[in-house]
Amino acid sequence: MGSRALGASLVLGLLVAGPAHAERPVPPAAAMTSTPPPSVGDDLASRLARLGEAIDAELGALSLDAVQFRIDGRARRAYLGVHRDGPRVGFRIESSIGVRRDAAAIDTRLELAIAGRHLALVVPIELAPRSYLGERYLEVRVPIIRQPF
Repeated sequence: MGSRALGASLVLGLLVAGPAHAERPVPPAAAMTSTPPPSVGDDLASRLARLGEAIDAELGALSLDAVQFRIDGRARRAYLGVHRDGPRVGFRIESSIGVRRDAAAIDTRLELAIAGRHLALVVPIELAPRSYLGERYLEVRVPIIRQPF
């Protein structure tokens, strides 16, 4: 009888105590939610930024850092700069390209230095796609005053 009572108490003890393995911790709610995959636009913007960095590195190496090129896909902006400085003549052309409303905006700055004299010219240009009677064309705008009224 003693061995039956001992066996019954062991079985009853195992049933009450449960399995002899360590309990797994409950994951926090943040770990249970998975992050959504990046959208196609975000993926394209990051690839475009990497492409711009690669082009800038190659252009900089080929032109002795006289050409700079940057692309920001998220902000939909690009920058192109060409400059050369010499003892008597120097020039700099910088273009910032972006999108405003329905048109591509190109802000170009031209600087020229000849024998100690400097000339700077800023030319803003907007390019907008248009159509008239089924014909498509590109409208070139050169705003004189760019202020909302």
